[in-house]
This record gives sequence, C-alpha cells and structure tokens, in this order.
Amino acid sequence: MKRRFVIAVLVFVLAFSACGMLSSFAADDPTVSVTVNKDGTITVTAVGTFTQNDWVGIYRSGETYDATAGGVTSLLWWYLPVGEDQTVSVTYPGTNEGITVRSDNRPAELEGGTVGGALQEGEYFALILGGDDPDTAYDERSAEFDFEITDEAEEQPTEKPTEEPTAEPTAEPTEAPTEAPTEKPAENTASVTPTPKVTVTPSPAPTKDTAADTSGGNTVLWIIIAAAAVVIVAAVVVVIVIKKKKK
Repeated sequence: MKRRFVIAVLVFVLAFSACGMLSSFAADDPTVSVTVNKDGTITVTAVGTFTQNDWVGIYRSGETYDATAGGVTSLLWWYLPVGEDQTVSVTYPGTNEGITVRSDNRPAELEGGTVGGALQEGEYFALILGGDDPDTAYDERSAEFDFEITDEAEEQPTEKPTEEPTAEPTAEPTEAPTEAPTEKPAENTASVTPTPKVTVTPSPAPTKDTAADTSGGNTVLWIIIAAAAVVIVAAVVVVIVIKKKKK
C-alpha cells in the first residue's frame, strides 16, 4: 500500500513539474512599439508583465545602451508600472498619468536644446530594459523597435474657388435718378484646404529573436512529449505493482 502511494505521488509531482515548465515557456516576453504622430510627438506602447525595475529607453540608432559597459545614457526613459499582462502607452512630449518621462540625460540633442523638447529628425530605437534583479538595470526585456522622425514636408494647398456673386436688381425708381446706380462685385475669395501628410510608422526590423521563437517552439514540443512519456511509464509501473500485489 505504501509503495502504491509513493508511486502515485511521484506521478503527480512529475506531471505538475511538466505543466510548470510548459507555462514558463509559453509566457511571452514583453514587447514595445512606437507610433510617430503627425504633430511630431511619439506614442510608445509597452505590452507584457513588468517588475519594479523595468523601464523603457529611447536611443539613436547604432548607440550602445548599457551605460555601465561603455555605452551612452538614453535620450528619454521612464519606469513601467508593476503588474501582469499590461498595455502601457506613453506620448512624448505630453502628459501621462502616473508616468514621468525623463529627458534630462542629453537635452542638447532634443528640439530647442532643452529638457522636454521633442526628438529631432533622425533614426531611433526603443526597447524595454530591467529585470527582477535591481543590479541588472540593462538586461534586455524586449527586442529593439526601430523608428524614424522625418522633417515635415511643405504642404501644397489647393484652392477651391467660390461662385461669382451676382448683383441683385434694384427697383425701378419713379423719378429719374440723378446718378445711375452701380454695383461693385465682391472680390474673389478662396478657401485653402491643406493636404494632410500621412506619416508612416516603420515596422520593427527583424531581429535574432525570430530564430529564438522557432527554437522555443521546438523546445516546448519536446517537453510535452517527454512529460507524456513520463506519465505513461509511471502509469505502467503502477499497473505492474498492483498486479504483483494481487498475486
């Protein structure tokens, strides 16, 4: 009886461990994306589960972001709120409830050369850094997302002419007028309708994470097969032990 109980506990532990491993592999890493708005602001959206050490950094393309290993400090950065399965959007420049965007690392490289200035024309990337350990502030938590700020081109307005006004006839006077009435047509006016400029948000450049995703999917498949095999073997052992007991 004791042996049967031990085998049952072993099967349960193995099955529980396999489920835990599968759930950890299935958990998605945080992601970040950037939308460049028509007014020159950017909207950065972070999706995922965040710890108290996770933060978003904005850098120029080609820069090394780990300031502790010879890299540069970020142009913009802010902490993410702690929580699971969150979608956090921040617009800069702008007011964001509960989040403070820091821009005092390199203000000379922002518009106007001041803190709070918009990003200048150029290529940038955003990513999430941090992790569970406070000493690993520069651990990658997401892939880099590339985007570009372009100088707004001059809009070509189109004129929409108005109809030529016509003079209303006046009532015929009973007495001969001393001076013939004249009508002065109103000047032509035109309303200008600017042609809106559509800003295209670049999609993120493919990274090495694509290969990692494929490898991760194969790993999960092998874990499922291994877990199923363990459960089957354990079940066979239980059946054999029960038959021996009956004999």
